[in-house]
Amino acid sequence: MARNRCLRFVRLYTRYSPIRRGTARLAALGRRWCATPPPEVVRARDGRRFEVDLSSGMCDTLYFRGEYEPAVTGVVRKVVSAGDVCIDAGANFGWYTTLLARLVGPTGGVHAFEPVPEVYAWLERNVALSGHDPHVHLVRAALGDGSQPEVTLYLFEEMSLGHTSLRSGRRTPSRVTTAPLMTLDEYLVGAAVGSVSFIKADIEGAELALIAGADGVLAQPLPPIWVIEMARETSEGFGYRPDAIVSYLRARAPYRFFAIDEHDGRLIEIEGFAPREVGANVLCVPPGREACLSRFRIRPKPPDDFSPDRYPGRFVDDL
Repeated sequence: MARNRCLRFVRLYTRYSPIRRGTARLAALGRRWCATPPPEVVRARDGRRFEVDLSSGMCDTLYFRGEYEPAVTGVVRKVVSAGDVCIDAGANFGWYTTLLARLVGPTGGVHAFEPVPEVYAWLERNVALSGHDPHVHLVRAALGDGSQPEVTLYLFEEMSLGHTSLRSGRRTPSRVTTAPLMTLDEYLVGAAVGSVSFIKADIEGAELALIAGADGVLAQPLPPIWVIEMARETSEGFGYRPDAIVSYLRARAPYRFFAIDEHDGRLIEIEGFAPREVGANVLCVPPGREACLSRFRIRPKPPDDFSPDRYPGRFVDDL
């Protein structure tokens, strides 16, 4: 009981203190020392409500600070507008699905894909907490470059549910589950969805396969804006490196690419990734949609000989 009270005290401080410096470290210490509470509904800083389960390994920043991936979230807020049709690939517990639903409004549409059964059920509950609008469509399936009635998903005991993957890589899975696999083009045709404006893709290394299954989307008169996790750690499990995503998209439309600085949300225009670079969350903007860039602070492109150790767009920890 005392440990639970301690955790709630830490949460109150980290969430409401005007002094932000050091709150992440305090939250991490409280998380390690205090007992894990049962799932509960908490309110994010923007007013949305979520069922938070600290045992999942995915909700610490939401529980302690009322936010989740603030840099990427800030980018999404600036590039998605009312009436847009959006795809959330790797919807997880619903942070971006519910954010997109709020941004596009009743004249837009959100199609969210989450293959892990228990995470999909969690997604459903969180969408319901926000008011399950008819323009939000949830799909329990994985996206890739082909279709199969069933594919294997690997879950890892030492990692959060958000790291469930279609590849086990060098890690030993603690258990496996299954899900249908489809291409994005196949889904959009079957669901009679028109042009797509925005796609968020975070599917643990399968991002290149997703894009390869979306050639119809890329052939739109006005291709979509993407926010894509391009991470070497996960992509190498699928036999490629992050720069392959940049090359694939660039071959189909003259996209511009911007690594999202996880520290301050600024954009850094890039031409690609060096072989040793760990990767970044990347905003991909096609011609015809570049007006959104006026809403950002953009840093110049890094030099050709930049060091991965000092590259400002690299990933940072959640806390």
